[in-house]
Amino acid sequence: MRTTTRKRRIAQGLMLGALATLALAARGQTSLAWEQTKYFQYNILNVAVAPATAAGSWTVKVMFSVSNPAAGGVPWDLKTAPFQTAPANMTLDIAWAGKEFTNAGSTGAAL
Repeated sequence: MRTTTRKRRIAQGLMLGALATLALAARGQTSLAWEQTKYFQYNILNVAVAPATAAGSWTVKVMFSVSNPAAGGVPWDLKTAPFQTAPANMTLDIAWAGKEFTNAGSTGAAL
């Protein structure tokens, strides 16, 4: 019985140590990422919607750019380094208010 308790305590200690290490690493990454957001602004240039091949589905194409508001809105060239070098990635979150969920007044009733 003591061996089981001892093994459990060792396992718990290792898990807590690993969790603490991950929490510290995540905290460091989060602050770094949020500090850099002031250099990036997404600009929606155009949105095109077209019927897809499957009935009732649509293809949406969003044309956008990313600019640097800290440098007067100069556009970033996303096809060059450091944007094309690992571990670079880009995430774009799109959201809208829940009030306009049904597309009331849309010219395309099926949209």
